[in-house]
Amino acid sequence: QCIINTNYNEVIELLSSFSLGTIVGFFALCLLFVIYIIKLKPCNKIKINFLIIFLCLVFSLLLRFSTSSYRVLYKENPILKIYPVVYNTICNNIKYRFANIDIKDIIQENNTNDLIVVLFVGESARSDHFGLNGYTRNTTPLLSNQKNIVNFNNAHSHRTSTLLSTACIFTGHNDIEKNWLSPGKGTVLGYFKSMGFNLSVLSTGANDTFNNIKYDASSANIKMEFNSFANNFDKITDKKLLDFLKVCLNKNTGNHFITVLSLGSHYKYDKRTPDEFKKYNKLDDILFENNIKPKGLYCDIVYNKKSYNQIIDEYDYSIMYTDYIINNTIELLKNKNAVLIYTSDHGESFGEKNQGCLHAFYDKNAPELFNVPFIVWYSDLYKKQNSSKIDNLIKNMNKANNKEIFVSHNNIFHTLLDSANGKSDAIIKNLSLFSDDISINKFTDFDR
Repeated sequence: QCIINTNYNEVIELLSSFSLGTIVGFFALCLLFVIYIIKLKPCNKIKINFLIIFLCLVFSLLLRFSTSSYRVLYKENPILKIYPVVYNTICNNIKYRFANIDIKDIIQENNTNDLIVVLFVGESARSDHFGLNGYTRNTTPLLSNQKNIVNFNNAHSHRTSTLLSTACIFTGHNDIEKNWLSPGKGTVLGYFKSMGFNLSVLSTGANDTFNNIKYDASSANIKMEFNSFANNFDKITDKKLLDFLKVCLNKNTGNHFITVLSLGSHYKYDKRTPDEFKKYNKLDDILFENNIKPKGLYCDIVYNKKSYNQIIDEYDYSIMYTDYIINNTIELLKNKNAVLIYTSDHGESFGEKNQGCLHAFYDKNAPELFNVPFIVWYSDLYKKQNSSKIDNLIKNMNKANNKEIFVSHNNIFHTLLDSANGKSDAIIKNLSLFSDDISINKFTDFDR
C-alpha cells in the first residue's frame, strides 16, 4: 500500500541503501532464476522446486536484516492484512475511475457570494506538540496571536494510515473498513461542486490522499500538485502551497472550496523545514535525561541512531513551520468572506513507549497516534454574516476541551458543508461544530 500508492521520492526517504540493495538483489536473483528455468529440461522439476524454496529463504533473510520502516508496517498494521496491495492499488482505482458517484441532493440555503471554504490537511502532526495546546515549547507563536482562532485541543483521528484517515475526513464515514473507497459515498468536494462552488486542490503531500478524492478532484477548476517523480522530495516544502493559493485566489471568483494537502511533519522531519526558517526562528531548549534514544521496535534504525533530543528538535521545527504556513494562509484570506479548518491525518510516535515509531502501526493504547490538532478559523466578514454559527462553534469548542463532547475527523465533512449553509440528507446536523444541538459520544474501539 505505502510503496505503490505513495510518491516515489517519499518511499526513498524511508529506505536505506541496504534496503534498496535487497530489492535489486532479489529481482536479480529472480531474473537469473527465469533464465535458468528456460534452459532446463522438463524432467528437472526437482531442481525448479529447490530453486523456488531457495529464493524464498534468501528473500526472507534479506528482509530480516533490512531497514525497519516497512517491516514494522507490514508486521503491525492490521489494515494491510485486510486490504492487500493489489486490491488497494488496482480494484479501488478502477472503482473510482468508472463509478458513478451517488451524491445526495444538496442545496445552499441563504445563498452567499464569494464565500471561500478551506480544508487544510496536515501530515503526522501530534496535538501535544502544538504550543496552542499547552506544549512546553511555543511551537505555534503565530497562531497563538492570530485573531478568530477556535482551537479544539482534544480531537482525534480514526486511523493511523493517511489513506484511511483521509477517507473519513472527506466522506464523514467512520465505518471505514466498509466504506473507505466504496462508490456511492461521495466526498465533500462533490457536494460543494453540487452547490455550485468552484473547486481547487493544492498539494505538496502524499499521493495516498488523492486515492480518496480523485473522482471529484478530477473536475476541480484548479489542481496544483508539487510532488512528482521529477521533483526532489527532500527539497519540497509547504511554502509552495502559499504560491499555489495566491494563484487560485486570483483566478477564481464566486463561491470557492479549496482543499490543501500538505507535507506537514512527514518523516524525515528535518527535510520539512527550510534551513533559512530555522536560522531566524529558534526553538526553546528542551532536554531529556541522559540524552536518551527512542526505545521502540527498530527505532534506532529508522531514526539512524539519533538521540531523542535530535528527533524532537527536528519534529518541533516542522510543527513551527506548519504554524507559519497556516498563519500565512489565514493572512491571504483575512479580508475575504472565509472559513478554514485545519487538522492532521494522524499523529506520530517516536517510540517513547517501547512500541513502534512513526505511524505505521495501530495501537489503541498509543494516544499520540490518534490525538491530532483541530483548528477552525473564520474571517471578520464571515462572522458578521454567520454570528450564530460562530457562537455555537465557540460553545462547542469549550464543551470539547472540557471533554463533554468527543470531536474527531468524523465532524469535518458535516462542519464544512454546514459552514456554507448546505442542506442535505447527507449532513448530520448534530455532528456539525456550528450546530446549536451537537451530540457526539466517544466512538468505540472498533470504530477507531
